[in-house]
Amino acid sequence: MNRKIEKIVKTYFYFNNSERKSIIALIILIIIFIALPQLYFKFFSIGKLDLKITELKQNETSFFEVNNPTETQDEISLKSSISFDPNTAKNNELTALGFNEKNIKTIRNYQSKGGLFKKSDDLSKLYGVDKALLEKILPLVEIKNKNKPKESQDSRLDSFYKRKKVIEVVEINSADSETLVGLYRIGPSLASKIINYRIKLGGFLNLNQLTEIWGFDEDILYDLQDKIRIDQSKAKRLNLNNVDLETLKQHPYYKFKLSQAIINYRLQHGNFKSMSDLRNIRIVNDSIFKLISVYGYVE
Repeated sequence: MNRKIEKIVKTYFYFNNSERKSIIALIILIIIFIALPQLYFKFFSIGKLDLKITELKQNETSFFEVNNPTETQDEISLKSSISFDPNTAKNNELTALGFNEKNIKTIRNYQSKGGLFKKSDDLSKLYGVDKALLEKILPLVEIKNKNKPKESQDSRLDSFYKRKKVIEVVEINSADSETLVGLYRIGPSLASKIINYRIKLGGFLNLNQLTEIWGFDEDILYDLQDKIRIDQSKAKRLNLNNVDLETLKQHPYYKFKLSQAIINYRLQHGNFKSMSDLRNIRIVNDSIFKLISVYGYVE
């Protein structure tokens, strides 16, 4: 029986010299990794910090003492001296509190649009303000006047004229470049393209034609809805019985090939009796007729 067990052990648990060395090295490494943390804390332990709140700077202790129910009179005086009202605080005061230039600009833009801070949490709604900064300064906010100051008669009149100017609708067929640039998302380059295309067309007949201009996307037209309009009476139409080829081919809808076909048909068959005669021209299908008929007439 003992020989049988010995045979099994030698068969399944036999290791050569190289394998024995590897196993011993592995065991040693395991022991080191287990013992290392204990040795580290034994020889390199960190003692308790002997730090008192009173050793901090005066302006730093105020942040810890805001909600301290056992505040002394001096501490209360200190807290009141660094409290601030975001509705009236000056730029240098906001800078001293930790706001950067971008934060201050955001606050001023909010106030210029009539915004008013009614509670301290309103500051947390500002975009781009560091959360850590907010945690420090929110306890210091003291709103003194939660109501908007009454506007004077002059300021109300100014607001009225500003609103009136904003809602003024621009007529595209008569607007000059300066007026067009005043529209939202219309720069000098796009304004120039609008005027040039208007001249070639003879005037716009509907607002959707603006999207035919390169750079004037549909989303721009959407943003300008209720701010622009078209007066169709200002658009010019072409008399197809006397217009010459050079004039007709300059029009964006007629171009050269169609213009030449119209002139040749007129020379062969005489003047057009009605606009429907254009359908007799081979290249004029329904979609082309619908496109060009609004800018032409016969007389």
